[in-house]
Amino acid sequence: MDDYITIIAPEQTGVFYGTRSVLQILKQDEGKDNVPKGEARDYPKYGKRGFSLDVARKYFPLSYLEDTAKLMSWYKMNDFQIHLNDNAFPSMFGNDWSKVYTGFRIESETYPGLASEDGHYTKEEFKNFQKEFINYGINIIPELDTPAHSLAISHYMPEIASEKYGPDHLNLENPKTYEFVNNLFD
Repeated sequence: MDDYITIIAPEQTGVFYGTRSVLQILKQDEGKDNVPKGEARDYPKYGKRGFSLDVARKYFPLSYLEDTAKLMSWYKMNDFQIHLNDNAFPSMFGNDWSKVYTGFRIESETYPGLASEDGHYTKEEFKNFQKEFINYGINIIPELDTPAHSLAISHYMPEIASEKYGPDHLNLENPKTYEFVNNLFD
């Protein structure tokens, strides 16, 4: 390196991505201390560069999500969608819906006991996770799947399960379904 490196971008995220480029160049240098002189223009070909992780069917601790988001920032990816609720396939459990594995990975103050006992995130720690990774240029997108893939919700409140399509679907003809989902999303 000569005397200095200047990184210019119209937004903070662009400057952050510029630091990733410089670090990637340094990592490739034998002595890890040399950046060739010159000018580089670095910009993404695609505005959305994302990754989705299903934590509903397989719980991953928050530390794993944080490590994944950091790795994404290294590669200048910007959207991390986290699939927070789902269920396994009934055929894996002898077509017995009562035995089908479900996951609901985010705490609900409105519906205590809805979150999976084998692993979930508190609302507070998930909010902090979202806030922290804004600084890394990562938009954390929590995904709650309804009206299908909702067996955890149906187990919690059986009266809103669909008889027509199966208990992993919510009954859209039942006004209680809308009340439940609206309260859940608030």
